[in-house]
Amino acid sequence: MAIGTIQKAPRRYSVLVSDDDAGCRQTLGDVLEADGFETFLACCGEEALSIFRRELIDLLVMDMFMPDLTGLQTLDMIRRTSTRRIPCIFVTGCDDERLLADAMAADAFTVIPKPISAGLIRAAVRLALKRYF
Repeated sequence: MAIGTIQKAPRRYSVLVSDDDAGCRQTLGDVLEADGFETFLACCGEEALSIFRRELIDLLVMDMFMPDLTGLQTLDMIRRTSTRRIPCIFVTGCDDERLLADAMAADAFTVIPKPISAGLIRAAVRLALKRYF
């Protein structure tokens, strides 16, 4: 590298985790933060929308069922307002074929069943970011 050349630091990707289960939300945030991601935590769809409006978010990790808006409704609202294509990983405790079909129809990156394996969420996040960025 030449003297005086400024090398940019690699961009730190940001992940918005939205889950009404505080323990799950915090664990996901801790796992992703430990891997070097900037994480934002939301307890519901409305809070996720609020965070999305003020932060640069690269990836969504959302529970399918939350008290105010479902994960699918929240994703739909985010995608209608964003000019960027944001990948989404859904997490759910419900093993329902229709739910999986709806997630895939919404162009979700994947659906991960609860309880969530730290290794599985790490791999899914890395694959999604690699595909989209």
